[in-house]
Amino acid sequence: MAKTVTFVGTKGGTMKTACSLSVATVLALQGKRVALVDCDPQGSSTRSSATLEDDGEGGVRPIRTGRVPDALTAPPHLVPLAPIEEAGGELLLYRASMSLAGATTDQIREHIERAKQNVDYVVVDTMPVMGAPTFGTILAADLVVVPTDTSHDSREQLPDTLEVVRQVRPDILVRVVLTKADGRERLTREAIAELQNDFAREVYGVSIPVSAAAKNAGAEFAPSVLVCQGEKVADAYHALGALIAKDLAGVRQ
Repeated sequence: MAKTVTFVGTKGGTMKTACSLSVATVLALQGKRVALVDCDPQGSSTRSSATLEDDGEGGVRPIRTGRVPDALTAPPHLVPLAPIEEAGGELLLYRASMSLAGATTDQIREHIERAKQNVDYVVVDTMPVMGAPTFGTILAADLVVVPTDTSHDSREQLPDTLEVVRQVRPDILVRVVLTKADGRERLTREAIAELQNDFAREVYGVSIPVSAAAKNAGAEFAPSVLVCQGEKVADAYHALGALIAKDLAGVRQ
């Protein structure tokens, strides 16, 4: 049966969507069939689909190709990304932003369980608030990852976020990943030290660095891990994907 990772956060701007999109891509690049389920009302993960073309400068750029049906009950949308196809993987999109209205915890959980059929992994992007839809994604997960950026507000909210996740699922494996990291800045060094001290068991040993190119990539459903090939941010997403795959491999269902 498919293993599921849910990205959860209670604050916008922590790169939760960027992480879910790039991690889903990394898993698909391993030759796996991956379902990306977008449970954020903004629909950022699946607002559009794209393929990539040579940009004439040794890199790639996204080409918008269409929109994803807005319902978890709709057939998934296959993303035509050449690097994934060449690796023998598939990335399937389920968008649920409009269908979240009035949805219960059990309904969201059931939708995600259906998305697990005939895939190896399910990656879930959630809304940046706690409520019935997010609780449903946690109940359906094998692993919850909480991205947190270097800001004081984000770090202050982290303990409460972890507590809520564990109240919903006391047995769930929870990890933390630091985002928007810049090792040259004091704030980043403080955040790393704080996370390693207070959340040593949860925090991943990789952080996602600041990248202007990665920020721009998200607007066109362009996974940073592909658009920013050769950059530190792409290497970081590959490392994060590997750590998540390792955690999921050790989870008993």
